[in-house]
Amino acid sequence: MYAVLVTAQIELGREAEGEGRLHSEVVPAVRQVPGVVAAYWLEPVNGEGFSIVVFEDEQSARAAAERIGDIPRPDFVSLGEPDLRRVVANV
Repeated sequence: MYAVLVTAQIELGREAEGEGRLHSEVVPAVRQVPGVVAAYWLEPVNGEGFSIVVFEDEQSARAAAERIGDIPRPDFVSLGEPDLRRVVANV
């Protein structure tokens, strides 16, 4: 398995709005991405949040990482460069 990690900068004061859009737009879009095993979005602290999306294989993870810019997001959220990592253990 492989994971794609992405940091998100969320405009301060708009975290609740961002979370609402996450649930209504981003999560449904990510569910449709081929090879997704699981996905997690961590609560932002001081405007910085994290997402971790786990894929069945490296090819699926690389393909998704290349399309990060295509995932819908509000204008008050900016994404960092995706970081691809091999999952070495899980429970």
